Amino acid sequence: MRNIAEKLHAFGAKMFFFTERGTTFGYNNLVADMRSLAWLREAGYHVIFDATHSVQRPGGAGDATSGDAALAPVLARGGARRRVRRHFHGGARKPAARRSPMGRIKFR
Repeated sequence: MRNIAEKLHAFGAKMFFFTERGTTFGYNNLVADMRSLAWLREAGYHVIFDATHSVQRPGGAGDATSGDAALAPVLARGGARRRVRRHFHGGARKPAARRSPMGRIKFR
């Protein structure tokens, strides 16, 4: 991440955040590695943790993304323990009505 930060500084960015959103680890799961939160903080960067994205299961519903929404608060608490700068918790009152395909995720 240092290389990315150096490029941002070179282009004049004074304030920026890195976002941990999980990474694909096979089996239709995203995995959030809490170690990255600690490493980014120790390097002095501002960190956002996207708990709702981290519990997605891309293609987990066959023709759509599914996820484990009940686990988002668990991961968010883990991020809070790592003292991340911000948390992102996406959601909508009527997910099916959202224009973005992310709003149509089928959570179990």
